[in-house]
Amino acid sequence: MRQPLLLIVEDDQRIAALIASFLQREGFESVIATEGQQALTTFSNRVFDLVVLDLMLPDIDGTKLAAKLKTVRDCPILMLTAIDDELQEVQALDAGIDDYLSKPVQPQRLLARIKALLRRVKPGHSLKDTSLIVNEISREVSYLGQKVLLTDAEFDLLDFFLKHPNQKISRDHLIKRLRGFDYDGLDRSIDMRVSALRKKLSDEDAPYRLIKTIRGFGYLFVMPGSDCQ
Repeated sequence: MRQPLLLIVEDDQRIAALIASFLQREGFESVIATEGQQALTTFSNRVFDLVVLDLMLPDIDGTKLAAKLKTVRDCPILMLTAIDDELQEVQALDAGIDDYLSKPVQPQRLLARIKALLRRVKPGHSLKDTSLIVNEISREVSYLGQKVLLTDAEFDLLDFFLKHPNQKISRDHLIKRLRGFDYDGLDRSIDMRVSALRKKLSDEDAPYRLIKTIRGFGYLFVMPGSDCQ
């Protein structure tokens, strides 16, 4: 079986080498780029399965580089950042970042996020694990062997969660992406949609297995079968 090929974009060569060495022991092949332009050229010349991208690069902001990479090829991007800022999180998601981790990075947590992202499939295919099957073309869903009938709004919410697994998502960002306007602090439409989705996925009683509430912030979707469950 072919080893997954990862592009590590990190200007600190020591950190990049440590990440690459750890991932090699876990069965991944890695290529290191220390600058944005080098990363873009390397990414354009090879087909990578995932990009690990540092936010702070010497020649370009990581979110801007992510947007450029997405124009070349749709590939999962995991961002590493030393900045704990909600606005930065929203900007990263808007740029096409699929997930992010705060530095200093714990190796096993990094591995769990990478595996979760690689379990996702490209649009137009079915996302499968032992319990959840989602077909993005037919918009059909089954869970624990049972067909789940979702409204368009509920499917859009589930689809968004699946594209940002094991990641805290704010209510403001969910409303902006799914409904097209900013959260006013009063709108409960997303909460109602989450409640309906939980019920249909047999996850309506706390503690929730799949869609966890982040008090005062939003939600976190736990990918079935992931190391975060």
